[in-house]
Amino acid sequence: LPLITALVALRLLTAARAGLVPDESYYWLWAQHPALGYYDHPPMVAWWITAMPFTDLSPLFVRLPFVLSFLALCGLVFDTAKKLFDEAIAKRALLWLNACVMLGVGSVIATPDPPSVLMWAGGLWALARLQASGKAWWWLVFGAFAGLGFEAKYTNLFLGVGVIAWLVLDKDARKWLLSPWPYLGGVVAALFMAPNLIWNAQHGWLTFGKQFGRLGASHVTAQYLIEFLLSQPLLLNPLIFVFVVTGVMAWLKTRDAKLTLLIALPLPLLAYLLIHVFHDRIQGNWPAPIYPGLIILAAASAEAVTGKWLTRI
Repeated sequence: LPLITALVALRLLTAARAGLVPDESYYWLWAQHPALGYYDHPPMVAWWITAMPFTDLSPLFVRLPFVLSFLALCGLVFDTAKKLFDEAIAKRALLWLNACVMLGVGSVIATPDPPSVLMWAGGLWALARLQASGKAWWWLVFGAFAGLGFEAKYTNLFLGVGVIAWLVLDKDARKWLLSPWPYLGGVVAALFMAPNLIWNAQHGWLTFGKQFGRLGASHVTAQYLIEFLLSQPLLLNPLIFVFVVTGVMAWLKTRDAKLTLLIALPLPLLAYLLIHVFHDRIQGNWPAPIYPGLIILAAASAEAVTGKWLTRI
């Protein structure tokens, strides 16, 4: 707790003293004209800035919701890991979350990524609670986070596809396909997605054209692959990445349901990135939403190395 408190204080100090980068100034300009959508991204980044007073006086107020969102992310990661595994793994996951380069630094900058990461982590948290309790209404909570994630960044559409991957890979989870609750969760997600969908429909699907226009492949090249494969372990944290790999190897042997959830959710996004990288550069922040789940997977894998958790599988 003292370490995390010190890191939060450091992020707040940095947020107060560093001038806004061009992207942040751009999103601040959006916030001066609140709307349900904008050209480049969904509106949540602007909503967060709009909610703060005195944003014209100090960069701290522009960035404050994003810095504080990291505290909420810490709570979600801790509780998710505790529900799936135990408190020891939850503590390790919490510490390693703060050691993640991309998330630790990214939370100081007012961009769409912190809200995107937070909403994805919220969806994972709801599914962990669903798996632990068996209470079907957690599908509605998941739907809310999934829909809000769409308002943060369109990358979060892959969270919904990740749930399908989970239902396919986990035989125990497949029972939900015969239940109305996942579909009701989809209705909730659609309700939260509606504001930006309506705005886009009224503006010629402007944001969709900007974001999804990059899907088309004009040529095939391998020049970006090495950059992607080298940058992601560094941005996640090399030590954490090693235990992500060992966690995947453990899942291949045991097919443990708790690990299945953590591995299935990021699979569709990773699959898309591995296709996209052969015709364009992958920006380092694109995979950021899947980092919290990978960190929990790594923490569980590290516990298995000590033999404490592995003996309980």
